[in-house]
Amino acid sequence: MRQFLAIGVLSILVFAAGYGVRIWVDDHSPLPVPPKPFNRAELAAQIERYRAQMDIYRTRIAEIDAEFEHNLVGVFTPEQNAHHAARLQRAAARAAHPVEPDDSQVLTDAEITGLLQLPLRGVFNKIALQLKVDDLNKELKLDAAQQDKVRELLRHRREEFLALVDSVPPPSLLYMSLAPAAQRLGAPKAADVVAAPKP
Repeated sequence: MRQFLAIGVLSILVFAAGYGVRIWVDDHSPLPVPPKPFNRAELAAQIERYRAQMDIYRTRIAEIDAEFEHNLVGVFTPEQNAHHAARLQRAAARAAHPVEPDDSQVLTDAEITGLLQLPLRGVFNKIALQLKVDDLNKELKLDAAQQDKVRELLRHRREEFLALVDSVPPPSLLYMSLAPAAQRLGAPKAADVVAAPKP
């Protein structure tokens, strides 16, 4: 486990270094190379190919999260549980009534990129334990013993999540957020295509 954590920390440091290099390159490159357009037909085919695995992934993630929240009940005081339950209800209400996109509008390449990157944020939230501890502590003012118990539950959730990730094809995770908008993968309007910068 320590070796895995070391690898995780190293990966985050490498990502941060790469991001810093990207910032520096962007600041010193007056003529960036325009991004290559997506092969939308291929994206749609890949989504259909992995749709069943994505459904399995969603179901298992919901089970893992439900188990975690159930176990938290035994860590919190009644007052903390009431406050946390209200917060979860507000989040569920927002998820149940999202701002519906206009299905007649084709996704731009920038929107596709954002949807492909979105699941990676979810992965980070599942493996970065201290972020969740800090969030719950800010919300509920946990004492030291509670924080230790929350960390233990988060470690268990992370292990279950990583086992799930290992069991599904990587594209299943990549296309998770793009799949619900697959019907909007048609050719973009000319106005949505970013023109290459003039020299």
